[in-house]
Amino acid sequence: MNEGIGTALMRHLIAECDREALPSQVVMAPPESADWFRRFGFEAQGELVRYTGGRHQQAHLAEVVPAGPEHWLAICHLDRRATGEDRSTWLREHDYLSRVWLEQGRVRGFLLPLAGEGLIIADHPAIGLELQRWLLPLKDHITLPTGQPEVHEHLVKQGYSPALAFVRMVREASLEWRAGMVFGW
Repeated sequence: MNEGIGTALMRHLIAECDREALPSQVVMAPPESADWFRRFGFEAQGELVRYTGGRHQQAHLAEVVPAGPEHWLAICHLDRRATGEDRSTWLREHDYLSRVWLEQGRVRGFLLPLAGEGLIIADHPAIGLELQRWLLPLKDHITLPTGQPEVHEHLVKQGYSPALAFVRMVREASLEWRAGMVFGW
């Protein structure tokens, strides 16, 4: 056999996913591990950058309200639009302190501060930036996909320093990843 425990575990995981007919697998790989995951058929779908060391701005818009039961269908829908995945069960497990951007009764963004490093999904950059203002007093960093120059510029202006954190990698069926909707991961 002559393989490491990580390789053996990955082969077992892939066999189990194939046996269960799971259409795709997603991993957030450290950059130095991306080649290892490629050996198993994972393909890079984008990079995520961690911003640290800055000063947050105060949240101030009244559109951000605590998430209630009536918002969860919209939260799950927005997340699926952004990630291509149905993560509704996982999202509901992290509902404590959750917030939504509510505009004329419609959820246009959400913040789950306990999901990952603080999950923020929004359909517009201004909404994502405001939801970041609710997260950054609780966290000393924020992680988000590359390719959002407006958000990058805003965070750097606030004194945050970017560093590559993860490579999003997908195996099997490609998922529609809308990185422009992700303002915190």
